[in-house]
Amino acid sequence: MQWDKTEVVAVLSRVDAQSFVPMEVRSYGKALILVSNRDGLPRQVRDGQDGFITDLEVNEVARTMQEILHLPRARKAEIAAAGVRLVQEEYDMSKNFTTAIVRLLEGDAAAHVPAGGQTNSAA
Repeated sequence: MQWDKTEVVAVLSRVDAQSFVPMEVRSYGKALILVSNRDGLPRQVRDGQDGFITDLEVNEVARTMQEILHLPRARKAEIAAAGVRLVQEEYDMSKNFTTAIVRLLEGDAAAHVPAGGQTNSAA
């Protein structure tokens, strides 16, 4: 599989409202994700918990990449596992789509499901 030997995938973009790459990478539970702090990308990552966020300045990208690569193996595994959980809990399209449709049909004004799949319910 393409992710078996990959340690970090960097999605460094100035304008990217909703990339599927961070979700796809984390769903395999192998590589860690590094995204730029621009546009919609940082909303998809909890920095240091299930991935990493960096500024686009070259030295900052290099510093963050080195920091990630030098993490202990157990810490990398924890972050990768948190990424898998995030994808399963918040980016499950069938679950989020169904929830949004039900709320729309019930006339709930808060039926909008923002990026990341979280709803505005007070459940």
